[in-house]
Amino acid sequence: MPATILVAEDHEPSRALLLTRLKKHGYHVISATNGAEAVSLTLENAPQLILMDLSLPVMDGIEAWRTIQEMTDHPPPAIALTAACIQEVRLTCEEIGFSAFLTKPCAFAALIAEIERALAPPKMAVAI
Repeated sequence: MPATILVAEDHEPSRALLLTRLKKHGYHVISATNGAEAVSLTLENAPQLILMDLSLPVMDGIEAWRTIQEMTDHPPPAIALTAACIQEVRLTCEEIGFSAFLTKPCAFAALIAEIERALAPPKMAVAI
């Protein structure tokens, strides 16, 4: 069964492009247009990964991610997506547990690499 990815993106053309490309890549995709909807859909659907735009209406991506973390026992990995490449924002995203931080527009290959890294099972230590 393909992994379910929640795409939280308010810019319709960007959201539509991501949905189309991720579906073609074999993922099951659901989408939210604001942060509150992202929280609700995460609680209802338990996606395996969240792609979270940081500049969302109603509730921004950082607040939505913090809410998801507070409301779930095992939050899925989340990748922050933003057009604002500010070091302070990147550090905040790292501190609050985003798996990765990508600046938009990003190459689709780079996004897929981060998705695959975030969805990969943890490596087990080998005893010698």
